[in-house]
This record gives sequence, C-alpha cells and structure tokens, in this order.
Amino acid sequence: MDHSLSTFLCGCAPFHDLIFFAKSLDELDAEDEPNSTFLFIDGDKTARFATSMAWPAIAMATVKPAGGERVVCAIGRTGELWEGAPNTATHVHGDIGIGDGSWRNMTVIDGDIYACGMDRTAAVRAGPLEWRDISAPPAEDDTRVVGFESIDGFSSEDLYAVGWQGEIWQRKGTKWRQIDSPISTVLTAVCCASDGVVYAVGQGGTMLGGRDDRWSVIHTGLTDNLQDVRDHDGKIYVVTDFDIYQLANGALEPVALADETDEPVTCLHLLKAADGLISLGQKDVFTLRAGKWQRVV
Repeated sequence: MDHSLSTFLCGCAPFHDLIFFAKSLDELDAEDEPNSTFLFIDGDKTARFATSMAWPAIAMATVKPAGGERVVCAIGRTGELWEGAPNTATHVHGDIGIGDGSWRNMTVIDGDIYACGMDRTAAVRAGPLEWRDISAPPAEDDTRVVGFESIDGFSSEDLYAVGWQGEIWQRKGTKWRQIDSPISTVLTAVCCASDGVVYAVGQGGTMLGGRDDRWSVIHTGLTDNLQDVRDHDGKIYVVTDFDIYQLANGALEPVALADETDEPVTCLHLLKAADGLISLGQKDVFTLRAGKWQRVV
C-alpha cells in the first residue's frame, strides 16, 4: 500500500489480518478540505470502499450480527455517520442526531456499537443510521467543560466512561452514576480488561486501575500523554503518540519488536481484534503476533 500521500485517521479490526480504517489525503488537508476515504486490509490485499466523505472520521467500529452481514461504522466529530458493508461494497451516510457536543470515540460491547462524546453524551446503535440516546445526566457541579473521551464495558449492563476533569462514570443497567476519581487530568481511554479490572489512561502519563468504587493510581514512570489502552492475552498495552508499552511489574515498559531496527514512528490508537492487537498511527500500522510487534504498513 502506498501511504506516502495520506494519513490514517482511525480504524477497527475484527481480526489481526482484517483491518478497516479511514484515511485522509494530505493534499486536501493542506488546503483545509476535510476528507475521509474508507479502506480495509484483508490478509495481503487492500481494498477501497467507493466513497469519500467531506469530513474527517474520528472513530470506527465493526460488528457482524449472527446470521447477518458485517457492517463498519465511522463517525465524525459533529455526529456525521458513514456505514459500509464490505461483502456488498455498499454504504449509507447520515447523522447520528443526538446531542450538540463533539463526538470522541466508538467501541463494541456485547455485539453492539457504542459512541460517546462531550457533554457526557453516549449512544448505542439500534440499526442502520439509527441510534439510541443513553447519555449520562448533568452533575451538580457542571460549571466546567465536561465530556466522555472513551467508553467500554464488561457487558451492556456494566459500562464505564471516562473523560475531562478525570471523570469516571459507571452505567449499571440503565442508570449512570459518577465515581470519585483520584485525579483531575483528562482521561483519554478506558478498557474493561479480561482480568476484571478497568484501566484508564490520560494526560501526563496518568494511568488508573479499579472497578466500582475502588480506584488507584498506577505510577507509569512516563510524562507523555497516554492515548489508548487495550488488553490482549492477559496483558495490558498502552500507546502514546509515538510508542507502544506493556504494563509489567507495576510500570509501563517498551514492547518487544519483531525487528528492533523498525520502530513505529506514530502510534495513537490501539485496535482490539479477536485474535490480536493493532497499533494504528498516522503513518504506521503494527500488529501483535506471537508476543512481538511487527509492521503491516
């Protein structure tokens, strides 16, 4: 794939060798013309959806309902939606129609796609271009800028969302509640891991671990902003803009690379697949296989 004239915006990956992503053309970006093109890597082949949007995608997610066809969803900051079907090469586009704030992230929980954003907005996909509002309520001290940067869940009945002011919210059933947070810096990502712990990361090397009302600070030894956190095979991984780390011995340590001379230049996102993990940066794609990270793009 020639990636010299474009930039990865976001992506999602059902499997380590099936990666969907949105790209923008650098030439159009330089002219202040927002754009997104949707592609996917399937094994050793790359294919492109025959569509482009005049807005930058900020998050993507994919589901394949039982007995149904796979769908890939992308969202823009102001709620623009694009949904594509890889098997039929068809797509639809519209608007989420919920809230007035800026959207931030998407994830899959219990086979459904969830999205979250500023003003503590949250929504769950109910069908093609159809979303249900499950936003958290205002808090008593809502005099500051607040919002969710990331959402995840152990199930649809136990969700966690994190964001500005270090806020942590939990949704049990249909009710949200705010949890006392040990920090006040922005939290950028949350992961409900297979070890039963919720991990959250954020600005200035901030990392938390906990569940329900018990949370503690994990001293990472880093000062870089931590952009994403995911688990795979019982291990916790974190990325900054430029590096991939693994949580080990209570601290974040650089990961092992298949080729130590070929390091990622950009990271930013971690995409959780059923059989692996992918680091997606603006110019680099790395995948975790057999305990080591190796370049895809």
